[in-house]
Amino acid sequence: LLREILHSQKLLGIRTTSGQSPKPEPEPAAYSISSSFQEDVAHDLATFLTRSKPTQKQIAELAALSPVEARIDILTYLAGEFDRLGKKKEALLVLQLLPKDKTQPATLDSRIQIAQLNYDLGNIEKAAINLDDAAKYWKSQGCGENDQCEAAKKRFRSLLTNWHSAKKKHVTKSLLRAYDSYLSVFENDLEMTYWSAQIAKDLGLAGQAGERLAKSAELAASDQAHPKSKVILESSLLSEIEVAEGTQSDEARL
Repeated sequence: LLREILHSQKLLGIRTTSGQSPKPEPEPAAYSISSSFQEDVAHDLATFLTRSKPTQKQIAELAALSPVEARIDILTYLAGEFDRLGKKKEALLVLQLLPKDKTQPATLDSRIQIAQLNYDLGNIEKAAINLDDAAKYWKSQGCGENDQCEAAKKRFRSLLTNWHSAKKKHVTKSLLRAYDSYLSVFENDLEMTYWSAQIAKDLGLAGQAGERLAKSAELAASDQAHPKSKVILESSLLSEIEVAEGTQSDEARL
């Protein structure tokens, strides 16, 4: 019934454009659609979809039938409900349908959410690609208001730290790539620079590790107010020595 209402201009219309009651069989253009009623019905349909396992076609249909001005809110609500219910694949399908030409905060946030969902689903390579996409968008389009920027940064950073914590003994180049995406936006983040250096070191990328450790030491030395600056400075310098000695040993063996 909800789909039938959304498909029908007659059921969505409350009066003709001339202000008169609709004729029995008027031309479709004679109906003035009530956007608020259309939004309510679309929202009800979204709620109904969360109780089932909708197809991509059904989700796309909801997006197409929702009022343009409310489409992002309705799809974001649907994705959030799917995610809350543990339906990660469905949430991912919804977010991929979000308009790419609407408000910046929604578009940026959806990119980071897509990365999170791909990570949750075990699609690690895709998650790294998504974060790279989010970082590029952030640098070119911005992030909206200050509170929206802070929320997006927190979400981005949280995904990385959780990923790193889960894979600490088995770090990958995908994780390092994800760190690089974050650091391309927040290049002076002391802790993230340090951890990216440790990942490079664990991966055996001596050159990269040395450069990153030098930068984390520099950042720590210049930011004495940071609560972890002293620890990171000492650790960075010691790790730099280890990397340099390891490189010299490798050259000696050759």
